Amino acid sequence: MNVLVLQHIACEPPGVFEDVLLERGAMVRRIEVDEGEPLPPSLDGIDAIVAMGGPMSVNDEAEHPWLVAEKALIARAVRDGVPFWGSCLGVQLLASSLGARVRQGLAPEVGVPPVYATPEAAEDPVFSGLAW
Repeated sequence: MNVLVLQHIACEPPGVFEDVLLERGAMVRRIEVDEGEPLPPSLDGIDAIVAMGGPMSVNDEAEHPWLVAEKALIARAVRDGVPFWGSCLGVQLLASSLGARVRQGLAPEVGVPPVYATPEAAEDPVFSGLAW
């Protein structure tokens, strides 16, 4: 399996996500998008995408013009059925790339807040096997 990791700042690498992927035999290719590393021209050979966090907002396209191309890549990947996992900014990128409006929350979110399962989680293919 070939996994493309989209990284947005050096201090927020894929960490344990990468460890788990490597333990399972995946080939991981990191692209530090904020440093100007080019995105792949096609999705050929990419089996999954992991998008990490970053200090910027998905809406900061004027300050970070690379967000436009990254969102286009993510939208194309999702439409083509390439599995996608996002963390923090990565989730904002997914939502925005698919047409959702992403806006600032009432208060800053720093760290890992508690996560609670909804009743729908019991039927979800990702979350149904977890003990809540």
